Amino acid sequence: MGNEYFKSFFAGFIAGNILAMILNQWIYLEMRVNVNLVIPLSAISGIAVYHFSRIKFKLKIIFALELIFGLLVCLLYNFSIESYSIIPASILREGFLLTSLSLGEVNVIILLIFVIANFVLLKNLKWPSHTLPGNIDNTMIE
Repeated sequence: MGNEYFKSFFAGFIAGNILAMILNQWIYLEMRVNVNLVIPLSAISGIAVYHFSRIKFKLKIIFALELIFGLLVCLLYNFSIESYSIIPASILREGFLLTSLSLGEVNVIILLIFVIANFVLLKNLKWPSHTLPGNIDNTMIE
């Protein structure tokens, strides 16, 4: 059950990052509101959605959100190495109100979040206990 809460938090976290990156492109809104607060709000709402409705976030959805997040970083910031190291870190730093941290420290935090979260998610996969390729069932990815 704790794993489901973790999956829902992580799915909300990634969805919040995607939404914050899209909203940051809208300069009129970004200058008037801290749109980066969408990240913690969507992470908390991911937990609330699971808790109150018991909708399970499947790993396929989480990995698709990670892929969309990576593609948005590439497309919105013009494949620039400087943009990759500055923009996502500044979005997360402003979203969680961590202005005392440097951008390098926030980049390490982002990397750790994604590595640890993927390790936890992949560790809890139900691997099929078969030896013949014809007996593959769909229990591998929940």
